[in-house]
Amino acid sequence: MAFLFVACCVLVLGIVFFGYQRHTNKPRGKSPFAQDCRRAPADYVSDHNERDAVLKQGFSPSKVPDELDAVIIGSGIGGLTTAVLLSRAGLKVLVIEQHDQAGGCCHTFYEKGFEFDTGIHYIG
Repeated sequence: MAFLFVACCVLVLGIVFFGYQRHTNKPRGKSPFAQDCRRAPADYVSDHNERDAVLKQGFSPSKVPDELDAVIIGSGIGGLTTAVLLSRAGLKVLVIEQHDQAGGCCHTFYEKGFEFDTGIHYIG
């Protein structure tokens, strides 16, 4: 019962805080989405070795930049989305993944000449 009371209090305070923030007349910074940065899709790379050269880059401390603003652990849908949003806002972001391939549960693998998509359950 106490948990429900605390959850309701946090919800009410959040609504009040964000409602207040929305109605203040403080000048806001430039929106990271103001500039249209869409581009035409690149050609599909079907060569397995060429794709692995990009997707399976191992970690080494020499590749880490000196000044980072954020470190994202995990390159799944949430991690990559967060990294894109932060980088669009002008921050330097590093994404770290323990698997040898980026994508989290939405990567693909090859078995006996067939390509399998492990994340198909996200769309179906």
